[in-house]
Amino acid sequence: MRELRVLASARSAGKPVEFKGREYIVQELTETSFDGIQIALFSAGGKVSEQFCPIAARAGAICIDNTNAFRMDPAVPLVVPEVNPHAIRTHKGIIANPNCSTIQMVVVLKPLHDAARIPPRHRLNLPGDVGRRQEGNGRALPSDRRPDRRQEITPKPSLTGSRST
Repeated sequence: MRELRVLASARSAGKPVEFKGREYIVQELTETSFDGIQIALFSAGGKVSEQFCPIAARAGAICIDNTNAFRMDPAVPLVVPEVNPHAIRTHKGIIANPNCSTIQMVVVLKPLHDAARIPPRHRLNLPGDVGRRQEGNGRALPSDRRPDRRQEITPKPSLTGSRST
């Protein structure tokens, strides 16, 4: 790594942060912050990601977004490297990842799914952030406008089944 740019709001600009024993000065995030950047890691909130990920991608950076801003966007791959690394090939500058609890769960469930090959009718659909995708006004999208990016992963528990002895 030749360069690390630590970017934040104007309020944090000028403050020092330490990484691997080296001190870096926080710079204000602007539309020109991504010139010459190859990889941009975003985790400053959905609104910041929605505004700046496309700008960074147009500047040539690959954006890895840790917010909910692009998780439901069918044009943006939703990637957990231990589960679906091949999905990264379809990126157009932005890569989304699920929330932290979903990542942990699918990493554990993936080998079980691979071994059992559970038929679709017995899988649990995990909606992730369905319904939490925000419109510009901060309200959740109406149900008829929510994209369907559910992941089918594991058996659905039976609530009505009976066991014979």
